[in-house]
Amino acid sequence: MFDRTYTENIVAAHEDNGWDGMIFHYNSATVDPGIVATYAATLSKSINVIVAVRPNTCAPTYMAKKIATLDTITGGRARLHIIAGGYAAEQAAEGDFLDKDQRYARAGEFIDICRRSWTEPAPFSHSGEYFTVDNFYADVRCTDPNGTTVSSAGMSEAALKMAAKYADRHALWGMPLAETKVFVDRLRRYCDEIGREDLPEIQMQFRPILGDTAADARRRADDILARMKKQLGGWAAGRTPETAGAAHALEVLDKAEWHDECFWAGPLAEVSGAGNNTALVGTPSQICDALCQYHDLGVTVFGLNDYDTHVGAVEFGRSVIPLVRRELGQ
Repeated sequence: MFDRTYTENIVAAHEDNGWDGMIFHYNSATVDPGIVATYAATLSKSINVIVAVRPNTCAPTYMAKKIATLDTITGGRARLHIIAGGYAAEQAAEGDFLDKDQRYARAGEFIDICRRSWTEPAPFSHSGEYFTVDNFYADVRCTDPNGTTVSSAGMSEAALKMAAKYADRHALWGMPLAETKVFVDRLRRYCDEIGREDLPEIQMQFRPILGDTAADARRRADDILARMKKQLGGWAAGRTPETAGAAHALEVLDKAEWHDECFWAGPLAEVSGAGNNTALVGTPSQICDALCQYHDLGVTVFGLNDYDTHVGAVEFGRSVIPLVRRELGQ
């Protein structure tokens, strides 16, 4: 259910503590992220609002106009995030029965039509495998003549190849440093294969768990895991992962629960690798150092969400974001 007060508080926590943007996720059972993002944008002056969409839910021309309208209203603060769809039951709930490779192919076609809607100077037509457009022209455009940022996500071969061809930004679940380099190199290779010179921005997702000392942070991590086990009751543990990201996350956990200085994979067993459940655990300076190491590998965008979203947005914004910006000079 939509909680207006909670939304207002979360937006303020991000706006007031140095965050650049917020993503509004898509789920078959929850509120429309585009409408909530529009509301959030009216509450803020600087936050970029990132609207997630699954390409099976609407025409790309409609979504292109929706994002361009929101971008115009917010003065250039709207972004689009494409979710190809990782879970069969979620897709089936809204009538989508394509396999994974087909879903990523459709996502690429969706992005292509959105971008053409924002940039074509005259009516255009498109006849593809998943969408057909006849003589379409949009009167509303993004504030940038080239359109707005379009991001994608996924760790399968199909996801990376689609991102290499179509995405401005590609999001990966949090991984240890060595595995991150492997995926960055793989994405770079796919870009080279199609002659793309500029690698998509690489985004990585983590749960930051802060403490005054490393020991304090690890104690908090242990408490979070204990609560997770109690709440979930083991219902998700041991399930066969449906996504490449979840499968890879479990491989990371099989190697070790702790990696590098502060990468923690502990919660993954309780959710069969699913979702954003890899964490960076430590003091603000330790987590800053870790993010800078990821930056050195090519990760330039971080999606960070504490298990307590509101408290985490404030604490992380005040204690870590200034350190990272000072360290990277941006």
